Amino acid sequence: MNNDEKRVVDSIIAIIKYRQNQECHIVSEPDKVNRSTRDVECILMSGDICLAIEHTRCESFIDQTSMEMEMKSIRGEIEHELCGKLPEDKLFTLLLPIDLTRRLNRKKQKVVIAEVKEWIIKETPTMTCKETKIKKFEDDNLIFKIFSQKSTLNMNGKLHTNLCVKELSEDDRKKRIKKIFDDKLPKLYKYKDNQFTTILAIEDIDIFLSNLQFCENAIDKLRDNFNGLLPDYIYYFTTYDNRIMDGWIIKEGNKFVNDIPMRGPFYNLPHRITLD
Repeated sequence: MNNDEKRVVDSIIAIIKYRQNQECHIVSEPDKVNRSTRDVECILMSGDICLAIEHTRCESFIDQTSMEMEMKSIRGEIEHELCGKLPEDKLFTLLLPIDLTRRLNRKKQKVVIAEVKEWIIKETPTMTCKETKIKKFEDDNLIFKIFSQKSTLNMNGKLHTNLCVKELSEDDRKKRIKKIFDDKLPKLYKYKDNQFTTILAIEDIDIFLSNLQFCENAIDKLRDNFNGLLPDYIYYFTTYDNRIMDGWIIKEGNKFVNDIPMRGPFYNLPHRITLD
């Protein structure tokens, strides 16, 4: 497993320990051994119970991951330059339109970003908790939004950036979840048929594009079509900058979302887990 996969698996282990008081440990990584066939990423043991885990990243639109990488330097620049310049009693989240790099050349991007940074410094001191401010660049049809909130992870005073996509529909998200199910569930089903407990871990890399509610709604619309293939558990993790922000359980046995006891949100993953 790479670092991202290991972080998710360790978080699942922590949640199982927290909820069920059961110790788990990694015993194998089948996809590394069975390279000629499509196999799951990880096998856990908990006493005499075997658990098969398959992890995937959830994209809200095609090429989201590559777009995230394309915007990484811009996001890092904004976050770094505004560090220490914002009110220390709130966490601020800036939504950047992905059209920033699609529509503008580098010279124009720098002009727009400089103006956005000045706008953030000016507006954030007067923002109340859970307030949203919007800045539009009409000539280029670009919209920037900034949100304020209290952080549960001692991240007040910082700025996070996320991408924003116009005209992203529920059908788009449903198609992405369906692609995950088509790709991942057959691998897990092979183990379910052999009496393993099966877990699908969905990692969301941008909460403003494909958050928990969007994922739950898409799964709810698809569950009847995949009823025979669904795993025993579906976990959901939101990550930001290689850090897991929170974790949830969407499916446990025959229970979904709010019917699941102690389903989340789980914080401080994978270590020192706390439940909100």
